[in-house]
Amino acid sequence: MKLPRNNKKLDQLFQNSTPAKVKDFSSGQFYIDMLTITPTLRWMKHRKVFKQTPGGIFGNNILLKKNNWGNFFLEEKKCIKFPELKVVVINYDSKENSFLSNIIRDEVRYIKAGEIYLGRFNLVLFGKPRFWGYFSMTKRKDF
Repeated sequence: MKLPRNNKKLDQLFQNSTPAKVKDFSSGQFYIDMLTITPTLRWMKHRKVFKQTPGGIFGNNILLKKNNWGNFFLEEKKCIKFPELKVVVINYDSKENSFLSNIIRDEVRYIKAGEIYLGRFNLVLFGKPRFWGYFSMTKRKDF
């Protein structure tokens, strides 16, 4: 599915999409494509890996074959920009992360259940989340 690369069109798509649930990400890998900010790391096979644990669903990012970075956990919340919308927040606030990774808060809804998700990339700066751009998450089928 070809997604727009324009914030205004993606805002509309995000608002009309369906709320994701934490359980949607109980396992698997998703390829990431930054849609409105550069650089996209798609050429480095940027992906998120999710794992179910007794404490919840956790994960991290992978670049190339084995370069892990950015540990995260998932939670269901209201969207920062559109508070009437429910989202899954991919929260990087972890002592395992660098100060740069710690400030990432992704908000995700789905376009096509189990396959394509649309995310809002936010950074928490001076205590306030700030929107930086959209990204897509596409389920990796060969995993």
